[in-house]
Amino acid sequence: MNPSSVACRMLLLLLLPIFSTATHATTTTIRADTVFDSVVSPQQRALAEDRPCGSIIGRTTRAEILTFVEIAVDRLLTLANLQSAAPAARSVLSNAARYDILAVKVCGSCAESDAISSPSNNGAPTDFPHYPSYCGSDIDGYDTTQSALMLFPIDNETDAVPPGKIRSFVHMHRHKYDATDDAPSNAWPSDIANFLATQTTEVVYQDFVAQFLDGIMPATRGTVTVYPDFRGFGSSTGNRTDFLQRSYLQSGVQSYRAASRFLSNYTGGCSLVDDTIVVSGKDEGAYAAVPLSWAFVALGLRINTLYLSAPILDLQVQTKFMIDSYDQGLVPMDESLDNYYFQKSLPAIAFAASIDTPGYANTGTSETLLSAGWMDPNNSPDNNVIDWFVNPGGELPDDSASLPFPATQVLDETFLERFRSATSDHPCSEVDGSLYPGTEALCQMMSESNVLGLLNSSGTVEGGKYAASTSVCFSDTDTFATNKNVPEYIFDQQHIFKSQLLLSGLLEVTGDHEDALLFCAVSVAFFYVRQVFLVSCHTLSRSRLSPMQPCLLIKTTGH
Repeated sequence: MNPSSVACRMLLLLLLPIFSTATHATTTTIRADTVFDSVVSPQQRALAEDRPCGSIIGRTTRAEILTFVEIAVDRLLTLANLQSAAPAARSVLSNAARYDILAVKVCGSCAESDAISSPSNNGAPTDFPHYPSYCGSDIDGYDTTQSALMLFPIDNETDAVPPGKIRSFVHMHRHKYDATDDAPSNAWPSDIANFLATQTTEVVYQDFVAQFLDGIMPATRGTVTVYPDFRGFGSSTGNRTDFLQRSYLQSGVQSYRAASRFLSNYTGGCSLVDDTIVVSGKDEGAYAAVPLSWAFVALGLRINTLYLSAPILDLQVQTKFMIDSYDQGLVPMDESLDNYYFQKSLPAIAFAASIDTPGYANTGTSETLLSAGWMDPNNSPDNNVIDWFVNPGGELPDDSASLPFPATQVLDETFLERFRSATSDHPCSEVDGSLYPGTEALCQMMSESNVLGLLNSSGTVEGGKYAASTSVCFSDTDTFATNKNVPEYIFDQQHIFKSQLLLSGLLEVTGDHEDALLFCAVSVAFFYVRQVFLVSCHTLSRSRLSPMQPCLLIKTTGH
């Protein structure tokens, strides 16, 4: 068979609707349970520093992007047992990267934006988060600096940004722990070519692919990509605010507005950010992406697609799952990723819900998610979770001996008992709160850290007028972000799709949390390259295609 035809047929699998469901699978799936198991490497962490706002990080050429994409595609072809198609696939993929990418760090705040222009809400329904509710001058965080990584296209022939209106992609990142190194605006290497040349393929996957794959492709296809750092990360001031919806709206909206201003100023007004946007997020970021998409709609933007990858949508369910996992001996004491996620997530969430940040239901009630012993100022820094996250680096101690195993030890004892006594995934609803005094406000905080209701109602507000096509990508065997975060009833909404198969069923989104995040990133990235694949496929194979082949039948819905 002609190599071009092989590549075309392989790429057709990528082009079939991404919103597939497992019920339609008729082919044998290929599992990838341990392929991408990894830990955060010291090499990448050493690259990061807190860059100043407004700094130009570096330019990544189209050729460098292609090198990176080829690494990702080679891995995917190996998983799908299609290695023989690799040379021809690379030939076709050479058209996927269109522009160079310029990376910059942008910053803004509610106060700064309001000094320039205060946005209106364009008559959006009252159900939606209106701007004053999260960026009013009386709201905590109004003066908080919000930093972000911004990627935008540069034409390598004109050495300029493409003129006119450019659509945008906003990605809310996964749950992170180091305030400096983990921030997207610091983690992006200034020289990707050198990074790829000096690091092993596994390190590239661990430290770069899973975080930035879904944003690189939109940028090289001509889209402005924005990665908000979140409050407490990068140059974003204040303490972290895990699962506080209002804080994500401040971060997402102000990062988007800062990127819009930067592009206009950088091009002298020749290039502007359009009002059409794709919103995406991974685990914690998926939680944040749901209300953020509503906030963008309330500001008059059109949401093309909402992507939720390995999502944590209900903090109560996720917390119950983490506690049970420890109690059932499912969290190892080694240096594996499962240990890493659990051991660092619980203290981080407990910290955020224990320092009286306005917005949490337990603020000012003396009910803290941390136990008194783990926030006692008389304890040494190694035994004080508060000190871990308010230090200049904002991270847990590197010495694993300082981090108690199991991490459930840092939680309030009465709260822990209430969750352990429950047999359902919602202890706050099941268990009589009077039996566990001092936990009612904590339970209210947990209940409010749930966006499933918002997601489920998205198709009913004004008859679905504001509903955005929503893809929910997750693994049923995710060992950290439990699939209980994704109840089946949300797929009763016609605009919400389950995305658990790639390559038209040849590759299942399965395995642990790291695997799920990577495969879901691939799903998002290919949203932006389907059009060029269709054109290339037709050009390469038009003399051999029958009228019924999918290449001619797929309706292109490019961004």
